[in-house]
Amino acid sequence: MTRWVRSEGVVCEQLDNATVLVDARSGRTWLLNSAAAKIWHACDGKLTRFGAESAAFCRQLAVLGLLAAEPAGRGQAVCFSGPAGPMIYSRSLGTGPRHRPSPRGLSGPG
Repeated sequence: MTRWVRSEGVVCEQLDNATVLVDARSGRTWLLNSAAAKIWHACDGKLTRFGAESAAFCRQLAVLGLLAAEPAGRGQAVCFSGPAGPMIYSRSLGTGPRHRPSPRGLSGPG
C-alpha cells in the first residue's frame, strides 16, 4: 500500500471556488477542482488506502512533484463520488516574493 504525502515547498491557497497549488521551487501553479482539492487535503500521510480514481490522481500529482509516495500499512479507503472526477489544470498566476497567488496577481509583503 502507498501513503501519499504532500511535497514540501508546495503552497495551497483557497481562492473563490477553486484551490490553487503553487510550487515555490519552480514557480508553477495549478488549479484544482473541488474533487481534486478533497483528495489533496486527504494526502496528509495518515491515510493509506485510496480508491482507484483517487490513487490515479495521486500518481499524476506525484509525476508533477506535488506529492510523494511512501510505503505504508493498512488504512482507511478514500474514494471519490460526485459528478466530476478530480482534475488539475496548470495555470500561470503572478506571484510575489512569498510565491503565493492573490486575486491581484501579486502577493504583498508579510
